[in-house]
Amino acid sequence: MLKTVRDFIKLMSGQKRELYASLVLSFFDGWLIVVPLLAAFHITARMPEFNPDVAEALTMPVMIRYSLIMLASIFARIVLRYLVSCLRSGASQGCTDYPLG
Repeated sequence: MLKTVRDFIKLMSGQKRELYASLVLSFFDGWLIVVPLLAAFHITARMPEFNPDVAEALTMPVMIRYSLIMLASIFARIVLRYLVSCLRSGASQGCTDYPLG
């Protein structure tokens, strides 16, 4: 398996920068999956119906703030996915220009 990865990186010698950039962006995209879940948790935790011991009840500005955080993280994931696909498609296009063998 590692030999295959090493051979693939060797084959991608001209596009290593794009490959590594796509891996870093993909890493951040993976971490952004958690943000809407955490925002939903914080919204639910501040609802007195679900948490009777809540110190500070959920207000409309707080709800709007968490909703905007969710939307921003989803938008950031869309942009990151687009950038990753552009980088990887450009790298694979450059990879196919080299003769095999």
